[in-house]
Amino acid sequence: SSGINAEYGGVFRVKFDDLHETCGEIVPLHLTTTVTNFLFHEISCCGVCFANDNIISGDLGGNVFVWSETCDEPLFRTKLEDSIRCLVSCDGVVFIGTLTGCLFKWKPGTRSEPELVAHEGDTITCVKESGSKLCVCLITGEVVLYHVMVNEDVADVTKMWSATLHHPQNPETPQSAQLFGSLSLKAEIWSCAFSPCKELLATSSEDQTVRVTSLQTRENLAIFQDHSLAVTCVAWFAHSSLSLLVSCSDDNTVVVREMTNHTKLYVLPRPDVIGFCTLTYLGIILPPAQEERVLTTSDDVQTDFQETCTDVKVVCGSENGYLIVRGLVNGRVYFNDRLHQGSIEGLCCASDGRIVTCSSDCTVQIHSLVE
Repeated sequence: SSGINAEYGGVFRVKFDDLHETCGEIVPLHLTTTVTNFLFHEISCCGVCFANDNIISGDLGGNVFVWSETCDEPLFRTKLEDSIRCLVSCDGVVFIGTLTGCLFKWKPGTRSEPELVAHEGDTITCVKESGSKLCVCLITGEVVLYHVMVNEDVADVTKMWSATLHHPQNPETPQSAQLFGSLSLKAEIWSCAFSPCKELLATSSEDQTVRVTSLQTRENLAIFQDHSLAVTCVAWFAHSSLSLLVSCSDDNTVVVREMTNHTKLYVLPRPDVIGFCTLTYLGIILPPAQEERVLTTSDDVQTDFQETCTDVKVVCGSENGYLIVRGLVNGRVYFNDRLHQGSIEGLCCASDGRIVTCSSDCTVQIHSLVE
């Protein structure tokens, strides 16, 4: 169906597809895709997340929308005089990071306008929450950690600390000669993930590394150099008795590590896509929880990974609009197709298997994995 919304002046189109064929082979899983082209967005979408049953998206025009899957028009909207770079929902409050380095908080459904929390000085590239902690990552390689307490419609935000976790590279070193951009000036952080215990933070950077930091001491606990280009996204989750860290990169690989003893378990190779692409975002879809086992050696970790994670799926988006769903253990391709006409600029997975993506083509898409 299609139509014109007079209030917002946008054209929308809703299309339902059953997509189940991958590279000519039918697999016992398909992607039911609800493609909702919300041209209420004025310019490239940038930042998307789930908020209970709703979806929140932003764009470089400063618009933030709250959508319901059952409604063609936004439930709520607001507009900032700034470009949205990232956002996250925390107990009903939306935290918004902008290109100019402003952090806003907004409670949809109330009459209050977005409130400025802080100005961090440079572009905010990623905002993530875990319990009462809010992590803000900057293009300068700095991380700012906040404590958040939400009480009804009020969100109290207190700055805990800030630190530069990824530092500029010495342009005279051999490694830096292979790096792109302005790494002699700054090492951009593109993504972050809290550990399942909420005491550690993983950050991924333009400097080709993933770093693990203690949130209490700010001590760097590990540096992983598994990628040959910028590390664009990282996810950290627990499954069975494993703590797994997954990263994707501009080099188009996905690396899986077990974090109890930092064992590198698997590398998913470049996906089979048409044309040049880089992986921009990733998410994880977990099966129902498995009964935990006690691990004693690195061999047990590898065995447990092979046996208990066969149904875990990693979802990646690319800069040329592809959505790729693969098995975490063996790289089996469940879905691989171009669903956006622009770069995927946000991806989020829900616990029930739903996937939401947003793109520079000004659309937000909702997908569901169906057995």
